[in-house]
Amino acid sequence: MRGDSNSPYSIYDQLTFDKQIFANGEKDIEALTAKMEKNYGLLSLTDVVWNHTANNSKWLEEHPEAGYNMKTAPWLQAAYELDTQLLKYSSELEKRGLPTQINNEQDLVSITEPLRAEVINAIKLWEFYVIDVKRDAQAAVSAWMESQVEFPEKTPDLVGVDSWSSKQKTDWLQQYALSGTDHLGERFRRKINPQHAAAFLQSLFGKYDTKTGSTRDERSAMGAMTHFLEEINAVFYEEYNKDSTAIVEQVYGRTKYMRIEGGPMVGKPINKDYPLVESYFTRLPANETTKKHEAGELALANNGWVWAANVLIDNAGPNSKAYLRRELIPWGDCVKLRYGASPEDSPFLWEFMAEYTRLMAKHFHGFRIDNCHSTPLHLAEYMLDAARSVRPNLV
Repeated sequence: MRGDSNSPYSIYDQLTFDKQIFANGEKDIEALTAKMEKNYGLLSLTDVVWNHTANNSKWLEEHPEAGYNMKTAPWLQAAYELDTQLLKYSSELEKRGLPTQINNEQDLVSITEPLRAEVINAIKLWEFYVIDVKRDAQAAVSAWMESQVEFPEKTPDLVGVDSWSSKQKTDWLQQYALSGTDHLGERFRRKINPQHAAAFLQSLFGKYDTKTGSTRDERSAMGAMTHFLEEINAVFYEEYNKDSTAIVEQVYGRTKYMRIEGGPMVGKPINKDYPLVESYFTRLPANETTKKHEAGELALANNGWVWAANVLIDNAGPNSKAYLRRELIPWGDCVKLRYGASPEDSPFLWEFMAEYTRLMAKHFHGFRIDNCHSTPLHLAEYMLDAARSVRPNLV
């Protein structure tokens, strides 16, 4: 059964045949394929859609864990907040005295020039990249003063650290005391381990003596740690600046195509129905079913594609920033499904889609895998095994 967009690739209910075409449901499709084979010697082939479901699929309200949300994919938090702010900005263009109809590139420039200040800076996007210097420096100094010292395993000897260059000291902290660099997440996810940093301070200033220690010692340690953390942050701010530039460029380029160069939004006003940007997320409705979930579970990443992307890397996964950098060309009627590495990662989804696959194999002799290039190999193998448990000779 098709979803809101009426696209056959945006499926509302994978286990129900469309009543508009098959009035009697499964009985009709069974009769049709049997007649094709018996009377005409024709074998039937169907598309199977494993990578996404319709944005209004009712079962998502019960099982939002089947998608990429802020709980199952916390690295998308920044992308979601950016997406939300872009939609807010889009709704405020008239109030800001900006064009709500893009007729030429000057109109587009007028709208996109304020993006860095009114969207990116407004949500303090940099906080998703950088260390909270004040917090982490204070935590490190406090741990040093309280002798909560822990030397990281397999670290080089810190003897003579006081003679190291500033860069060497910064590099040591970055390599042995910094965490949260594997992927983005919540704000200030990147942080210094205070016990490891305290070990560094102890090597640099000596063990803090609670009897003779002074405010001066504390200030010296605080100043040194603050300096080193700011040096580390310089790299993260550079990363943030590059991504911010990419965000603005992507919004500009996509909007130029959509509204000036012959895209589907040419001539349409910017309003609630036709916002400046296509949303990367489906927001599930608030109702009796969804109220039992956390708010962060109700925003689900839409599927889409990225120019020249490595198809072996999940573009909504932790190793991609496609959603944050606005590199995705989204399909707003399709929520991307999150299978993980195995059925244990999303039990309902694997079984539900396997049931759908077995139903298709019951009536069709062969499959064409829709969006095949983005289908994880382990998922395709699992689903084809499920299909061949029903029809061993499936092609």
